[in-house]
Amino acid sequence: MLILLEGFRGTSLFKQGAVVRSHPRRLLCFILRWTGEDAGRSIEHCPSSDMSYRVIAFTMAQVRQGSLSFHRDLAAILHENLEIKVYSASPFDLEERRRLKNRYGGDIVYFFNEAAFLATEGLGLNLKFQAEIADEELPRRRTVVVGMPEHRSGTSP
Repeated sequence: MLILLEGFRGTSLFKQGAVVRSHPRRLLCFILRWTGEDAGRSIEHCPSSDMSYRVIAFTMAQVRQGSLSFHRDLAAILHENLEIKVYSASPFDLEERRRLKNRYGGDIVYFFNEAAFLATEGLGLNLKFQAEIADEELPRRRTVVVGMPEHRSGTSP
């Protein structure tokens, strides 16, 4: 069993015997500690930039074979971590979707934020991410596939 905790810049958390510390210059740092048969195993993770996203692309054949089951798995733990976000390009932006298909080789391309990436690791989903990109490289017009919808400025929450 994995204890997955989230730490923010300048904080330390103690929960269920696990310690999460943060790095003062980075947004999120984690220490993941396992319990049970994997006790003693731990990983410290500090992302390379403040906002990076992992990219994965699926062909339509992979989708038909059930590759999108991660939607259900992440949605099931969303109440535990509201920071989880998985994006895809807007279905209405055909040019952007074509550009992403050419760049990553899949019909459907998803972008996982750091919390979503760590959750997939913790759940043992074994997704094969193809790239890590900066926030600026995300499609301008995008859809939240997994996660709480974002509120635009000027609208009420």
